[in-house]
Amino acid sequence: MNLKLSTKNKIIGFAFILPGMLFLGSFFLYPVLRSFYTSFFTYKIGRPLVFNGITSYIEIFQNDRFWYSLYTTFKYAILSTVLEFVGAFIFALTFNNTRRVKYLRGLLIIPLVLPSPVMVGLWRYILQPDYGLLNNFLSFIGVMGKKITYLNSPSLALYSVIIVQTTWTVFIVMFLLLAGLKAIRHEFYEAAMIDGANTWNKFTNITLPLLKPTITFIVIFRMMDLLQAFTTIYLMIGGASGGSLKATDVLSILVYREAFTKFNFGAAAALSFVIYLFILIFVLIYMKASKTYEDEQLGL
Repeated sequence: MNLKLSTKNKIIGFAFILPGMLFLGSFFLYPVLRSFYTSFFTYKIGRPLVFNGITSYIEIFQNDRFWYSLYTTFKYAILSTVLEFVGAFIFALTFNNTRRVKYLRGLLIIPLVLPSPVMVGLWRYILQPDYGLLNNFLSFIGVMGKKITYLNSPSLALYSVIIVQTTWTVFIVMFLLLAGLKAIRHEFYEAAMIDGANTWNKFTNITLPLLKPTITFIVIFRMMDLLQAFTTIYLMIGGASGGSLKATDVLSILVYREAFTKFNFGAAAALSFVIYLFILIFVLIYMKASKTYEDEQLGL
């Protein structure tokens, strides 16, 4: 059978992407659809599915614990994003003009390749109230009279986790900002210097405007990731307090508790989709922002 060259190319292209599509469908699309289906049922292990419609969703929005967790989740995500971005911007501006920066990048990437449990274990030792390095150091220099329980304290636990999270994720943001800075043509700065612009003028009129797409991507990317935060909070607070603190109960923790403590998988699936809707909002915002930047580049 003789086929047109364009048809053959389409068949070959489809054959190449077919394994990826099968993998995506088997391990992502099907579980998502199955979870959405389960959210309309009362489903517990050992019991048959009982259809309850949107009852699980109604109960979520009538639950005060959900609204408190939603507030905690956004508080955690916003504070973490701000802290990461400020720290990463300082690092990026510093290392962008540093000679042999590639060697520094090699050192700074180390925290990124270490597994989260390793970093969490190290920080739990640092923040341990009795023999932890931080309390002992503060006592040694005489600025602390009594031992501070960072991870067991309702007022300090969330902020402690935010700081711990930032100590390695800040470098992810730094590398993204460095890539954005390297993409800015040096001719812009040379022209500004000829016009008599100082460092602040170059930063506000060249660096920030040209970094706008990168900054938008970073903020939305980090917010999407932090709205799903689970591992760091669970490992740090669950191990320290023997359970969890209400002050650190983000939405992912509620999903885990519904699914693997109460074994109420229908409610857990419904709560998961509520989280997904919030993340979808940020995806749509990013798509809109990207379209705006493309139109600006094309002069539309």
